[in-house]
Amino acid sequence: MSKSDAHRPEFTVRCACGIEYHTSDTHLGHALPCKCGQTVVIARPAESAKPEPARTRRKKRRFQATESETRRAVHLNSGFRQKGGLVSSFLYPLRFGNLAERGTFLLAVLYLGAMFASWMLLRYGSERTIPGTVIAYGPRFLSLLPLSMLVPAALLFARGALLPLAMAACIGLVPVMGARVSVATLRDSALPAKPAEGTFRVLTFNVQGGRQMGRDLAVMLREQAPDIVLFQECGEYLWKKMRQQTAWHSRRYGSLCTASRWPVTDVQTMPRDEIVRMSANGRGGTGLVMRTLIQSPMGPLAAINLHLETARRGLEGMLSPEGLIPNDPFELSAPGPEEAQPSASENAARFTANVAVRDRESALASNWAAQTAQQVPVIIGGDFNLPVESTIFRRHWSSFVDAFEAKGNGLGWSKREGRWLRIRIDHLLTTRDGPKPLRVIVGPDFQSDHRPVIADYSWAANTSSQTPR
Repeated sequence: MSKSDAHRPEFTVRCACGIEYHTSDTHLGHALPCKCGQTVVIARPAESAKPEPARTRRKKRRFQATESETRRAVHLNSGFRQKGGLVSSFLYPLRFGNLAERGTFLLAVLYLGAMFASWMLLRYGSERTIPGTVIAYGPRFLSLLPLSMLVPAALLFARGALLPLAMAACIGLVPVMGARVSVATLRDSALPAKPAEGTFRVLTFNVQGGRQMGRDLAVMLREQAPDIVLFQECGEYLWKKMRQQTAWHSRRYGSLCTASRWPVTDVQTMPRDEIVRMSANGRGGTGLVMRTLIQSPMGPLAAINLHLETARRGLEGMLSPEGLIPNDPFELSAPGPEEAQPSASENAARFTANVAVRDRESALASNWAAQTAQQVPVIIGGDFNLPVESTIFRRHWSSFVDAFEAKGNGLGWSKREGRWLRIRIDHLLTTRDGPKPLRVIVGPDFQSDHRPVIADYSWAANTSSQTPR
């Protein structure tokens, strides 16, 4: 006991497990962490308290703590109010907790570290490393499943573990899973029945052949009320139905179909000679890019419809014969003797070649779009086969404004495959000085493995009558 506390009489407080601590009035009201894991509030015992039998006192004397040990325990527990105490309080379960507390806290910290590592791999390792690419194109929501076990354990055994778990959940929801919140559209995220005066609406949709979309085309055009439609994987049946819409102006290039309520004055396609040469190894290069010049009420507007190469060709066969993520990972059948499994070097070569093709596709398409934007306002939409966290997307498309990144709410999953895969790879982009996104949603299910992405835009401040070359 220090000199300053010499005039204060000592007294003894007893933990629920029987351990006794000598303390003084200096520490009245503090919560004292007991060595057995319990907590006792320091208070002077009642005068009428009966003394314990001598035998009991002798047995507990071996557990009695000194005044300095009491001071140290109180300092740790009240660390939020003292210099350096935040770290001490945070690490308290590891230093003084029982086995359950220590185990729960350690698992929470390890989980936080794993989520941070996943974030770094996703941001800096996608398209550069196979693990980072698997995270980018896999079912990222599975990373939050450990919370269903760790949070109840923290509530039962170590509430201090809730802090690292909350940090891990924030990392998992925002940078890993891509959740977005737009304050401007949070209360009014639904699109109006039709575009407001002075705005226009764009819809992009990978229709997976378009058989079902062909049957629902008239309903979709009426209910969603788009002014410009960009379809990918547009088959013959859907193209036939589009041409029957006499109020619309439609154009087609391969599996890309573009339709507009306003007249179309010019159609161009991006040269693919370089991509064809790169795709000779069979690792991709099927991407298509189509530019349609539309004579809108506010002047010329360019709509670029694209469908870029998928990462599946670089990852297929690595994890499952069903694709990147099997529908039932617990019932994977062993490969037969006739099924030759690719070696690690073959997998790496396929992955590298696929990344090179996809990177070059995006480079050419983004440059083509940027050149167009120098002459007329431009809207870029389609199946990019790239999440916004992808290093390829950030390298070549980050100079454009992504409608969902700017005005979207939620996760924006536009691609759903099997039981597990949920990802946002369909985008609507504009230039920073072009049309401004006002609201954006992921549309209803039209029997495709994708969902339509629909956005309302305000017109660009300046328009030009020049025709892009």
